[in-house]
Amino acid sequence: MSIQFRPATLEDAPIVAELMLQSGPALMHYAYATETKRTLDFLEFAFRSGKGIFGYQITTVGVDQGKLIFTCGHYATANYGKLVWDTLTLSLAFYGWRGIWPVLRKGLEIGKLYLTPPKNGIYLANICTAASHRGQGLFSQWFADFAKGGQVAGMQYLVLDVAMDNSAAHALYQRLGFISIAEKKSTGAAPIAGIRRMHWLLPTKK
Repeated sequence: MSIQFRPATLEDAPIVAELMLQSGPALMHYAYATETKRTLDFLEFAFRSGKGIFGYQITTVGVDQGKLIFTCGHYATANYGKLVWDTLTLSLAFYGWRGIWPVLRKGLEIGKLYLTPPKNGIYLANICTAASHRGQGLFSQWFADFAKGGQVAGMQYLVLDVAMDNSAAHALYQRLGFISIAEKKSTGAAPIAGIRRMHWLLPTKK
């Protein structure tokens, strides 16, 4: 199996949006589904914008014989605040003033589960492999190259968050060398147990 990893493009929007949804369907639907709007439509809208935490400009995809089967977002943690703000702005544009209030309310609840990442790192998010290719080490393959690439130069950490009840993903990240540094349990209506923050210490170049 020969996988090509490349930057996402606008043409990838429908498939990447579906993979992003699969990365955490219960939480995604809770956060972005309303009586009149679909989660998938918002994710595709946000991806096409190129802005915020779902934008194509911060997304890498994996392709196997022309079929898109992997996606991962990554960005400098120093940009975290701006990307969150951009996502809020996109939400307002998508849902409108009348429809934004339940999204804001649930967003504030979910936001309490996430720590602000350290500013000297790279954040990995919205990681998903298509069901047809799971268990074949795609993330590990992508990660091995990414962790040695130019985007991590001068950074101290690679950072990600994983649902506390996602034991398979947690075990994978542990095998790759990520260490759990904090946990925040869900106490509201969000349909997850909580969020576990994990760090991977980048080697210091001498």
